[in-house]
Amino acid sequence: MARTKNRHISQSETEVGKVIEKIYIAGIYARLSQERKEAYRDKSNSLEMQEELCINAANEKDIKILRVYKDYEYSGTNFKRPAFIEMMEDIRTGRINCIIVKDMSRFGREYLEISNYIEKVFPFLGVRFISVNDNLDTKDGIKSDQSYEIAIKNIFNDLYAKDISKKIKASKEIKMKQGSFIGAMAPYGYKVDKIDGKRVLVMDEQVADVVRLIFYMASQRKSNMQIARELTKTYTTPDEYKRTGKIFKDKDDTKQWDISHISKMLSDEVYIGNLIQRVYSNRHDPSRKSKFRDKGEWIITENTHEGLIDKTTFENIRDIKEKKQNYLPYHSLKNIIKDGKENVGIKIQRDYKKEGKYDDLIQCSVCGRYLKKRYGPRGLKYHDEICYCYYCKGGDRLNLEKSHVRIYETDLDKILVDTLKRLFSCFYKKDKRLQLKIYLENISAEKINQVSIKTDVNNKKIASLSINLQEQYENYVKGEVLLSDFKIESKKINNQIKTLKNELKVFDDRIRNIKKKKREIIEFIDVLFCCLDAKSIEVDKELVDTLISHIEISEYKQVTIYFKFKLDKDVGKQLEVEHE
Repeated sequence: MARTKNRHISQSETEVGKVIEKIYIAGIYARLSQERKEAYRDKSNSLEMQEELCINAANEKDIKILRVYKDYEYSGTNFKRPAFIEMMEDIRTGRINCIIVKDMSRFGREYLEISNYIEKVFPFLGVRFISVNDNLDTKDGIKSDQSYEIAIKNIFNDLYAKDISKKIKASKEIKMKQGSFIGAMAPYGYKVDKIDGKRVLVMDEQVADVVRLIFYMASQRKSNMQIARELTKTYTTPDEYKRTGKIFKDKDDTKQWDISHISKMLSDEVYIGNLIQRVYSNRHDPSRKSKFRDKGEWIITENTHEGLIDKTTFENIRDIKEKKQNYLPYHSLKNIIKDGKENVGIKIQRDYKKEGKYDDLIQCSVCGRYLKKRYGPRGLKYHDEICYCYYCKGGDRLNLEKSHVRIYETDLDKILVDTLKRLFSCFYKKDKRLQLKIYLENISAEKINQVSIKTDVNNKKIASLSINLQEQYENYVKGEVLLSDFKIESKKINNQIKTLKNELKVFDDRIRNIKKKKREIIEFIDVLFCCLDAKSIEVDKELVDTLISHIEISEYKQVTIYFKFKLDKDVGKQLEVEHE
């Protein structure tokens, strides 16, 4: 279609500019780092001052403010800040289309990331970015000289953040070496006090005796489980004590002491007066797990505070624990003296990282929880067979009540093999494997073709609607259609296009699921028929993961195995099930 002449549309273009000028709805972003204590902060950078400055800027530019996003005590080098993430989500959902900050350092201090947001992400999303003190407003784009200035400021902010970070780390390390406690919370049995400018641990008289009791029970060779059980009867947990200040439990308090917490206490040198700090690597990013540093990097300062336990007792307990890590007692011979010697058990190689075959597959039919596991020998009756035992006690971590269910891994292996053998006895002929694969290929191709036809229809509709929308716009520019009518019609067409595009996403997901499900069923068939051909079935984790969906065990040890697929005449229908 030929373009209209300028003299014919100049008046319309002016009217269009006045009427459909973009309306901006802004979010103000304010951030305050954790570099200094509140008393020494630059007050011009306070959250309130940042907010006030941005509100004034918004009023001057006639911008409506929807919300103020505030991140308190978050580093500018980390973009995984709660309020920042909320703001970006509101941008994606279209709630706001403008961001106002006091200056770019409040937005962030990581050069490459900030440049990416301002120069690529925000223009792509149609977001206006305003930095008040930097005189930056991206409404009309970024000029070349501004782009250079932004880059310089971002580099400076990045270097500043790294420099500050190094200084803070160095300052903390000096304090650690001087015996100052840097941790946020004092260990159970201590409180933090400030003496001569240093944060020092002092004894918490209220629970000091509880700590001594823990170490006494450990010195009497009681296990962490036994200690936890005894403490749970009388004393509140450390978390509950910090929260309420209560030492002794109320009748309705069902919280239990954590075994791992007791284990940590028994190996923590803080209880003999030493401080071991800088054990973990940098934990600024909350999405990443902390890592242990090499022992040579730890900062250890001795005799920094009064110990609750004497050194000899502490070291004796450490020796006892180390021996127990390498030995497990016979169940039937525990604490029995034989031939004048105490039975210390059998030495086993513990592998805590080793996965059990049935991890996250076995459910308790009583309470619905997934079963936990422990590794150890079954006893003399089973020739000291060492394997995993899966069990469920509901919410009872300390085994104070009878187990809901309990089963050994080797018993499950036998049940699975017997089930597969029974399945094979009335199973398919050997040529059934090929028949099933051919059938699956044909049925999946047919289903994908059906979805592809719907996809083509939607694409044609979208193309037609887009042409219609363009024609409506051209008619409006010519003055043949009123603005109000154009808005109504264009909104209607855009909604139709949006609905069709959403359907396309559903169709794409459906095709991916059909292909994935087909691969899984074929893998299931291959593994199953390999078992059928084999003289003996070896149960390993790969076999279990491929064949089994989940297992249910009742309190009477009735085991129900749910396979991932059924290879019957309706196998094709399983391609339609949405993959989870």
